[in-house]
Amino acid sequence: FLVGRTIAQQSLNINNFVPFGSAVGDKTLERRIDFVTGPIPIKFRFPFFNQWHDEIKLWSHGLILFGNITYNLPHTPPGPFPLRNFICAAPYWADTDIAQDLQSDIFYREVDDVETLSQITSMVRNGFPQFTTYRMLWAFVATWYRVPGHQSSPGRNTFQ
Repeated sequence: FLVGRTIAQQSLNINNFVPFGSAVGDKTLERRIDFVTGPIPIKFRFPFFNQWHDEIKLWSHGLILFGNITYNLPHTPPGPFPLRNFICAAPYWADTDIAQDLQSDIFYREVDDVETLSQITSMVRNGFPQFTTYRMLWAFVATWYRVPGHQSSPGRNTFQ
């Protein structure tokens, strides 16, 4: 179950995010341009578009990639969707660059603690009333924190 929100030229208070950062046990992506993690094994097989996945990959440009495949990534995102042969979710699709930027980070972790799962369940129920009977049993939280655009583009973005 993936949840996304689009907010045009508005900001969302960071307190409305699922807690993230090293204080809650998140791992961080390497600071390299156009970086994709190796396979990240997940505890539960995750259903996504009629397939079950037991690992994911994160791309610094805002994609969560599914499947045991090697992706040939386009050099310069964002490109038009759909991306051919990509099994992915795009919380945010942008040309980001954290290679030299020490103010930003990309965090990720699996969530299976009751308190955080309850918070995520409430967020889903508030945003999607048709899912009021759903209860989160597991989640994967990825946070792109204060990521700048490539080649000194103005502004920064934070998204989960």
